[in-house]
Amino acid sequence: MRQPLGYKQGNKVCLLKKSLYGLKHSPRQCYRRFDEYMLSNGFKRSNYDSCVYYMSYAPGEYIYLLLYVDDMLIACKSKVEIGSTTTLLKREFDMKELGEAKKILGIEIIRNRSRKILRVSQSWYVFEILNNFRIDNRKSVQMPLSGHFKLSLKDCPVKDYDVERMSKVLYANVVRSLMYLMVCTRPDIAYPVRGTANVGLVYGKNRGNHIDVTCFVDLDYAKGSDKGRSITGYAFLVQGFVVSWKTTLQHVVALSTTKAEYMALTKAMKEAIWLRGLLEELGVELNSVAVSCDNQGAIHLSRNHDFHERTKHINVHYHFIREVLEAKTVEILNVCTEHNTTDALTNVVPEHKLQHCLELLSVSIG
Repeated sequence: MRQPLGYKQGNKVCLLKKSLYGLKHSPRQCYRRFDEYMLSNGFKRSNYDSCVYYMSYAPGEYIYLLLYVDDMLIACKSKVEIGSTTTLLKREFDMKELGEAKKILGIEIIRNRSRKILRVSQSWYVFEILNNFRIDNRKSVQMPLSGHFKLSLKDCPVKDYDVERMSKVLYANVVRSLMYLMVCTRPDIAYPVRGTANVGLVYGKNRGNHIDVTCFVDLDYAKGSDKGRSITGYAFLVQGFVVSWKTTLQHVVALSTTKAEYMALTKAMKEAIWLRGLLEELGVELNSVAVSCDNQGAIHLSRNHDFHERTKHINVHYHFIREVLEAKTVEILNVCTEHNTTDALTNVVPEHKLQHCLELLSVSIG
């Protein structure tokens, strides 16, 4: 460390005896200390997420601790065990107990005990975004993007005047703000923002006869207008409630919808393996994990090892999906496009279809 003001001994620097707050390696040192303390007191660290700790205090009963830097959540059926864990933490760390969780990292947690549901949303964050960028009084619309509207690099400003004008537009800041919203609680981020500020995720009892873990995969073929790549999306539901989702542009150009969907299935399979491992490690008994796809060609390709002239060029690492299916770790199911929840994550859909997808994803307006 550089010498403090008032001290100067040649070109020497100070040797730290312990970590100081504000240095780039301080968070790592803080985590290591926390990790050692939790492990020494009977907790186990998840092999699938290093910020998740758990401990079994009775047969089939667990207490979970979720850590994010210096914020944490404790979840357990027993208030006594929660109190014991809080006391354990206070012995070693200077911490403040905030009681029942109502907000974490800008995410609001709302309980309805009579209906036995829990809702998470970021309504205040939405209003803050609108206020910061001075668009809080703008008129909301039913559908934010028409099917004929296309974005392309060709639309970027070329003339010096246009470049100068666009440099003053806070476009990148708005995108970053919306990205955090999308990652946390809003898989429906394509929906109008101001008109649905109170939209959030709802969790409760098992919704009907849902498979333990199910995933929906979809894509929009070759809609990356500049390079012809496909847009891929998937959403994972546990007992009928969405817990993980993603929309991304594929890294390579696919020669057909079957091959594009096959690559999308491979991406979803990796997430399915991780999610299954995490849930089973935390003591959740799973009967099945299924990935649903609306492309029969991709399903057939994943279930058959036949060598074919038209598919021999597919990169070998995408074929690991076949080993996963043979091991029966994950199964693949066919779903009709009408009930594919990720259609709204990859395509511009009509309003009624968007509402249907939101309902399937357990996204509702509070």
